[in-house]
Amino acid sequence: MKKISLVFALFILFFAVSCGSSGKNENTGTGETVTDEDSVSEPADGPDTDDPDTEPADTDDSDTMPEQSDGGDSQYDDTDTAPDNSDSTPDDDADSSDTTETSDTSDTETDTEFEPDDDEDLCNPDLCAGITNSTGDCIVSGTSYICGCNEGYRWSGSECVTQSFPDSPSLGNICTGQKKCYTDATEISCYASESAGFFGQDAYYASLGVCLPHSFTVQTISNQNVVLDNNTGLMWQQTIPTEEYTWENAVSYCSGLTYGGYSGDWRMPTLQELLTIVDSSRYEPAIDTEYFPETPSGLSIYFWSSSATAGYTNIVWNVEFDNGDANHINKEESGYIRCVRGESWPESILTSDTVNGDVIVTDSATGLMWQKNYVENKAWQEALSYCADLTYAGYTDWRLPDKNELISLVNYEKSDPASDFPDMPSTKFWSSSTNNSLDVESAWSVIFYSGSIGNGSKSWKYYVRCVR
Repeated sequence: MKKISLVFALFILFFAVSCGSSGKNENTGTGETVTDEDSVSEPADGPDTDDPDTEPADTDDSDTMPEQSDGGDSQYDDTDTAPDNSDSTPDDDADSSDTTETSDTSDTETDTEFEPDDDEDLCNPDLCAGITNSTGDCIVSGTSYICGCNEGYRWSGSECVTQSFPDSPSLGNICTGQKKCYTDATEISCYASESAGFFGQDAYYASLGVCLPHSFTVQTISNQNVVLDNNTGLMWQQTIPTEEYTWENAVSYCSGLTYGGYSGDWRMPTLQELLTIVDSSRYEPAIDTEYFPETPSGLSIYFWSSSATAGYTNIVWNVEFDNGDANHINKEESGYIRCVRGESWPESILTSDTVNGDVIVTDSATGLMWQKNYVENKAWQEALSYCADLTYAGYTDWRLPDKNELISLVNYEKSDPASDFPDMPSTKFWSSSTNNSLDVESAWSVIFYSGSIGNGSKSWKYYVRCVR
C-alpha cells in the first residue's frame, strides 16, 4: 500500500512540474531565447518563409549580407536599399550609415567641378566676339571652329575675310539651293549636325556665304518674259515650246529664235549653264517655278544641252528636271528646249602650288582652292568628317564640296577622266549635297570617268577631295 502511495505521489509531483514549465514558455516575449519547440518546428516550415522581413531581404539584389537577423532585420534592409543601389564597393550592407552616401556626394561635387571641361569644344562664348567683321556666332567644325561672318565676308579659318567671286561667276560659284541638312535617314538642324556626326553639309556652308544663292529677275520685253540670272548675267527664255524636238531641230530653233526683243543671239545652253538653274531643294520640278513656270518634269523628260559626250558626237548631255540630274541620250531622241543668251564663261585654268608642304590646286574660273590629295573608300558621313577635320596646306576651313562645286571640275570635252584636274582618278567622288528628291538616304556624286551626275546610298564608299 505504501508502495502504491509513493508511486502516486511521484506522479502528482511530475504532473505539477510539467504544467508549470509549459505555462512559462507560453508567456515568454519575442526577446527570449528560442525554445526547443521552436527549433524543432522551424526546419519543417523553412527558416524564412513565415518571417515577414525575409522577402525584402531576399529580393534586394544588392544586399550581399548573410541572413543573420530575420527576426527584426528589416530596418537594415530598408535603409540599405538606396546605398546598395549606388554603391559599387563591397561595403557592409548592414551599415545604414554606409560611407557610400558621403562618397556619392563628393563624386557629384567633383563631376560638377569638371563640367566646364565640356566647353573645350573650342567655342568659348567670347571666342568669336573680338573677330573683326564677325557676327560673334561660333560653331564647332571637326577639330576646329568657325566664326559667323557679316554679309560679304566668310570665315578663312582664323579671320573673316572679304568673300569675293569672279566677275563672271560660273556653276561652281552658284549655290545648289539646298537649305536643309540631313542624316542618312532624317532631317536635322544644320547647327546640330556637329553633335549628330553629320557636320559640313551643303546647306550649312551655303548659309555662311561660300556660294551665291539663286537670284533671278523677270523682265517683260515686247510682251514676252525673259528671266535674268543676276549672278551669271545669262538671260533665259521663260515661256518655252510645249512640243519636243530632236537635238538638231532644237539647235535650229534656238539659233532662229526671236524672243523678248532679242534675235540672232539665242543659243542652246551648255550643260553647266543649264545646271545653274537647277534648284536642289526642290523636285518635280527641281527648279524655281516662280521664275520658270510650267517646266515639264518626270522620268525620261529631258532638256537638251549643247554639250556632246566626249568621243560620241551622236550622244548629247541633257538635264532631267524631275530631280536635276544629268544624263546623255542620242541626238535622235526627243527633248525640250530652253534657250539662253549671254557671254560664255571663261575657261578654267588650274594652277598647282605647294603651301606648307602640301599641294593645292586653284581654279581661276571659280576662285576655289582644292586639295590635290584625295582619300578613298569613305561613306558619306565619313567624307563630311574627313574634310571638316582636315588641316592641309596650313588651312583648317576645308569642306566637302557641294554638287555644283564638284561638277565645276568636269571638262565635258574629255573622258577617262573627264577633267583637267591633275591626276584625277576616273571614279566617283562624294558631294555634300543630299539627294532629297526621293529620300534622304542618298547623296549626289560625280563620276569623273564621263562627268555623269548621279547619287548613291550614303553608306556606300566613294572618293573624297576637299575644297575651300
